[in-house]
Parts: sequence; C-alpha cells; structure tokens
Amino acid sequence: FNAFVIASAIIKRGDQFLVFEEERLGQRLLNFPGGRMCPNEIPSETAAREAQEETGLTIRVTNLVAVTQGTWADGGLFAKFIFEAEALNGHEHAEKTATIHWLTKEQILDPAQR
Repeated sequence: FNAFVIASAIIKRGDQFLVFEEERLGQRLLNFPGGRMCPNEIPSETAAREAQEETGLTIRVTNLVAVTQGTWADGGLFAKFIFEAEALNGHEHAEKTATIHWLTKEQILDPAQR
C-alpha cells in the first residue's frame, strides 16, 4: 500500500476562516493550510506544523472534522485528515505564491462576495 497521509487545518478567528488563494493547475483556488505527514508525526501534529510553516501562525487543533481519501492527478493515493483549529499567536505571512485571506463562510462559498 503506497499512499500519502496529509492533514490540514481550518483556522477560525471570530466568524472568519483563514484560506490561501493560490495557483493550481492553471486556476486560482482557495485552500486551507496543510501538507504531508512526516515520520513519527500524528495527523494533528502535521496540521499544526504545516499551518506554522505556511502561515507563520501557531495554532491549537480543536477537533477532527473529516477524513477523506482520493487520488492525485498522477494516480497516487492519499488520505486526508481535516481539523478545526484556532490561531494562538505568530506573525501571519503566506508562503510561495499564495495570498492569505480571512473570509466568512459566505465569502468562501460565493466568489462574488470576495
């Protein structure tokens, strides 16, 4: 069995959620911080580490909200753990070519409200 385990964090502040706007496969998409699990890590640790690396924020993971599975475009398999979290501290920044936005649920679901 050859699959990646990834974890992401839905970081909430008041009624807003931290999302990345990033280029993927030629499209601008919204995404939550996250990435691949390292050896000797559990999924909640992965979500916290990835959030720190990608946003500069220290977070506290509060709840597991979903576990999904899928196939990458190259045929590789993955399992994804999705957690709720709250920002504790840190200086917010985006890595690479992404832009950070704090959006309400309505803004995330309806691009016309962004």
